[in-house]
Amino acid sequence: MSQHFQDIDKVDDFKSAQITMTINGETDVWDKIMTDRAYLYYRRKDLGLTQQQVADRAGIKLIQYQRFERGERSMASASFRIGMAICDVLKLDPHRFTGFAD
Repeated sequence: MSQHFQDIDKVDDFKSAQITMTINGETDVWDKIMTDRAYLYYRRKDLGLTQQQVADRAGIKLIQYQRFERGERSMASASFRIGMAICDVLKLDPHRFTGFAD
């Protein structure tokens, strides 16, 4: 199992997410509870990007992106441009952060 998922239970403000993991050649889809900040962090790690790379590709300052990952700022409160840019870089559905996702 990925080391990334062992720290998820230590955060609050939970939302569910589906995670696909391959263990010993078998792929399973798991429903996991994760905060927005954890979701951004693990997605960035899965894509092999640094915080600086995400910020650069989204056209924002590093400190702006870091505030999202630290939970100091929510994606739901981000400007449309910034929220969409981050979602585009991380290949995420922006509805996940608005509460309108299925």
